Amino acid sequence: MALSLRTLAGEIKTSLYGRRLGIDNNECLVGLRGVRTEITSATSATTGTPISNNGLTTIEKATSAAKTYTLALPYAGARKEIVSVSSSTKIASISLSGASLSCTSGSSNTLMEFTGRGQRVSLVGLSSAAWLATHMSGVSST
Repeated sequence: MALSLRTLAGEIKTSLYGRRLGIDNNECLVGLRGVRTEITSATSATTGTPISNNGLTTIEKATSAAKTYTLALPYAGARKEIVSVSSSTKIASISLSGASLSCTSGSSNTLMEFTGRGQRVSLVGLSSAAWLATHMSGVSST
């Protein structure tokens, strides 16, 4: 069944911006076409700068040596996706800087390693000191 923006707008119970944006009976935000997110790139020029704790970050290899980046500490509910777009091997390591990474295997790690194009990880912040990996494709963690 299709739901148009007009139909959703008719279900608004608490208005935030007229019939264009509001909250429905399910406490869901309705009326938006979509949500935009920050997109950043981790390159050899940004090695000293922490990777942000939300949005999408692409890892691009610009030098022959592998780089280590630091992921900013999470906050509860933060969503972060990291994708390797480089065709090189031994591209980058990402340190979690005082936070831990919980994986479906039950392990708790502090480092992620990307070694090829298309590898990705999706993270959700559980607290200010813990990430949960909801999806890992080709990424190893220790």
